This record gives sequence, C-alpha cells and structure tokens, in this order.
Amino acid sequence: MDRDVVAAVNLSRRGRLRFDRSRAQMGLQGGAVEAVKGNPTTTVILSRCSEAKSNGQPTRDLTESIQRFYMPLTRARVEGFTLAEGNVRKLIEDASFPNQWPTKETHIQHKVLYKNGVSKEYGVHGSNVGVDFDICIADGICITVCPVNVFDRMELPGEQEKMDKGVTNDSGKAPLANWKADPAREQDCIFCRACEIQCPVQAIKITEP
Repeated sequence: MDRDVVAAVNLSRRGRLRFDRSRAQMGLQGGAVEAVKGNPTTTVILSRCSEAKSNGQPTRDLTESIQRFYMPLTRARVEGFTLAEGNVRKLIEDASFPNQWPTKETHIQHKVLYKNGVSKEYGVHGSNVGVDFDICIADGICITVCPVNVFDRMELPGEQEKMDKGVTNDSGKAPLANWKADPAREQDCIFCRACEIQCPVQAIKITEP
C-alpha cells in the first residue's frame, strides 16, 4: 500500500480526518476534509483513475492516487502518482548518515547528530534508529507500527507556531503536532524497518550496527 494512503488511514483512525463520499460531481471515489481546528483546507485523499493502453493491452488501474492531506490544495495536484512537492530532503537518501554526522549531544540513551549545512534546527535523534526532527511532521505512524515500542513523543512547544502559520520544514510540509517521534528506546530496535518504510516523509533511517 502506498505510504500516503497508510498515513491518511492512520490519521483518520485517530479522528484527525473525516472521509466524505458525497462529492460525486468531482468524479472521486473518496475524499476527506481536514478536521484539524484552524486548518479548514479541503484536501482530496483518495481518487481513482485508469490508464488505457493504446496497444491493446488490458487497462491498468492506477489505484489510490493521492494528494497528501497535509498539503494546501493550492500547492498540491495529482498527476498519476506524481505530486507537486518542490524540493524536499529525505534522511533515508543521505548516504553520509550516520557515519559522517558529528554528535552534538546525548539525549536519554541515544546520540543527537547534527550536520552543518544540512540540519536546520534540531538535527537527528538516534544513530541506529535515526529520526530527523527537521523532517518529521509528527504523523505518528512510526509509533503505531513499531512492534517493540522504540518511540516516544517528545514535546517541542516551538512547533505550535509553525503549525499555526503553516510553516513548512525540510519535508516540504507543515508539522501536524507539536512533538517529534523520539527513538527513546533505540537499543530495543529489532531492525524490522517498519517505521522506515511507512514514514510518509522519509524522516527515518535504520542503520544496523
């Protein structure tokens, strides 16, 4: 399943979204409206389209093409599976992490890594289970899917102002809550990579020791 669909479903279960199937005039199979107070932006969650092959091959369904629910509609558009996101940064694609990232400090039982010229404000918590706080949008999927309860919510009051103003971080998205997923029990990780795979903004990178 597409990571964005997983994100939408998780937030809908938490009451953050409500699905609206009354918009047939737009040709949608399903839709959603943000239920977050102060952010009434209407965003399409699920739509379905099909692609006919001119060479006579069977029609292939492009299922669950999506606009990310946390993107303003003025910036998001669907073209198949392609989203207009602009330039974003993804920790999982950084080959220099963690070996070439200096340690800034220690938090609980894990390192906080910070790389000048890359990190903007918070840096990355954890090295084996690295969570880039400058990319994390607090969707909570990693907390939900982790089978060994590695993560805790770490409150960051400064995120509230960003939420109120719709300020985006290095993911290209505005945060959904004023906390980050902190790998507080990094040593318990079994390296199943569920969090890394499901993170909608790819803020997590798993590195086995």
